[in-house]
Amino acid sequence: MKVIFYILIFCLFLISCNDDEEKIIPSLVGKWEVVDSYFYTNSNQGICFSIGDSLYMGLGIPFSSSYSSPNELRRYTKTSYGEAMKDFPGKPRIGAVAFTIKDKAYIGLGKSITDEKEYYKDFWVYDATSNSWDSLTFEFPGDAVVDAVAFSLNGMGYVGTGLKANGLYSGEFYQFDPQYGWGGKANMVLPKAGATTFQLNGTVYLCFGHSSYEDCRDVYRFDPKEFRFIPLNSLLPDKYPGITRSYASSFVLTVDGQEYAYIVGGELGLDAAPPYWYCCRYNYLTDEWEEAPPMPRTHPYVTTFTKDNAGYVIFNDIAYKFVY
Repeated sequence: MKVIFYILIFCLFLISCNDDEEKIIPSLVGKWEVVDSYFYTNSNQGICFSIGDSLYMGLGIPFSSSYSSPNELRRYTKTSYGEAMKDFPGKPRIGAVAFTIKDKAYIGLGKSITDEKEYYKDFWVYDATSNSWDSLTFEFPGDAVVDAVAFSLNGMGYVGTGLKANGLYSGEFYQFDPQYGWGGKANMVLPKAGATTFQLNGTVYLCFGHSSYEDCRDVYRFDPKEFRFIPLNSLLPDKYPGITRSYASSFVLTVDGQEYAYIVGGELGLDAAPPYWYCCRYNYLTDEWEEAPPMPRTHPYVTTFTKDNAGYVIFNDIAYKFVY
């Protein structure tokens, strides 16, 4: 049966190569499982980052006032589930960003939970070794935005895009050096908010999001040497609008020795499309999108991470696990 399956996939690949119209190759391998939610997260529009073998989640809108606060930060390890860390010292917020360099996490931007007009551009540094916070002395050079993206690569941090308080979208990206502060600046081809990033084989990719109330279909590969985003040939056709979305999350799995990025959650915009439990994965070797098994249930804002080569998706007290 495996031989027949691989022959079928190979035939579908040949057909797609001979067709001028982009296609998504079905790859409905893998399964979703409901897992006990020992993740005491309040991360509805919160943050998630990892340092070493520890996973950290917090901030955002509290799911339950009985055990969480807007500034809460919890750590998860193989032996400790939901250990409370020092609370975030900044103002409570949603739509913040986080990136890590060595044993420190940098958290900032976002907007107030209670005041729609109050946007933030401050950054704070969390030291995982001492479980302590400090304000970042280097002032962020960009505008105060919400729903931006951030990532780290080669010992540097990168922050960009997002929605400004005046309703305009940012297309700017800034580089952060932990020793010298904020440095170079790059512009996106299309200003946006609610985009998604992931890293495959040491390369960062950025995709989707929204701009001017329209879903963005653009996909980029980041070139750190030239500090620019290179457009890829992955713009999705109208035939498959269910993949394009805003505020999606991602996790990365290794399948047969190759890394794939899985896109889950998010909101659909103007496109008439399948619900946002529609899941897809990206193949960076072929620059193609593949259909993946849909989630049983999901939400616009989800927290995702990879553990033991399984993908986890969490929203409040609901948790799903994807295994290939």
